[in-house]
Amino acid sequence: IFSNHIESLNNIDKIARRLFSLQTLLTGARFIELGHETHRRIQFDKFKLEGHNMLPDGIHKVHADSIEEYPFEGTEEENQKKPNIYLPADLDSVLFSVSKIDYIIRNLLFQAGMIRTYKSSDKILTWNTLYKIADTVKFGCGEIGIKIEDLIDNSDINRFTSACNNALVLGINARHGLNKKNKIPKKQPITDINQAVDLILCLAKKFAIQYITSKQYVIVNDASQDKCKAIETTQVQIQNDLSRFDEEQ
Repeated sequence: IFSNHIESLNNIDKIARRLFSLQTLLTGARFIELGHETHRRIQFDKFKLEGHNMLPDGIHKVHADSIEEYPFEGTEEENQKKPNIYLPADLDSVLFSVSKIDYIIRNLLFQAGMIRTYKSSDKILTWNTLYKIADTVKFGCGEIGIKIEDLIDNSDINRFTSACNNALVLGINARHGLNKKNKIPKKQPITDINQAVDLILCLAKKFAIQYITSKQYVIVNDASQDKCKAIETTQVQIQNDLSRFDEEQ
């Protein structure tokens, strides 16, 4: 594997950090394009470094202790002059290219790339991450003059947030601890993590398409104008979850 984003680095800890960061960005771009197929992670498992053994994927034996928030060669200002978006291209490729020059898309991809839904500790992180994605979308909508409610069914986004913020609903998975103000919502909150992932990734995709088109980075034709809505978990999604667990072992 060759990447100009890796070539200039000669410190193995920095390389591991950058590989993990690029994996996360690329994975986030894939998840946003594909929706609930969050078992298909990007992994660099054959990157060779002169004088060292092969670096494995994921957390790496050479441990990546953090995410590098701008894991590219050069600065964002330098890359603004040469965005390198090659068309035609799939949405995930376009989003990855745009992430070099736009911090909103970059944040969105990082957050989406952190989604994991099998292990209990992963679920706690993912509920919080999904809420961050919704926050990022809401902020990004303001940047292009639209509202989040233009992209997602208002009832469903409320059902999602009322679960995330309420320890009486999600227990330890909730963003907050127990609070005297906590009450069981009148409308059934979204407590199935697969359902929540599908809903928020749909939101992220709808937003990303409108955002990069509005910013005139590239025009993407979105065939569906329907708002994102919560869909009940299916047996197919359950099977995908089991497949994801098998791949992560």
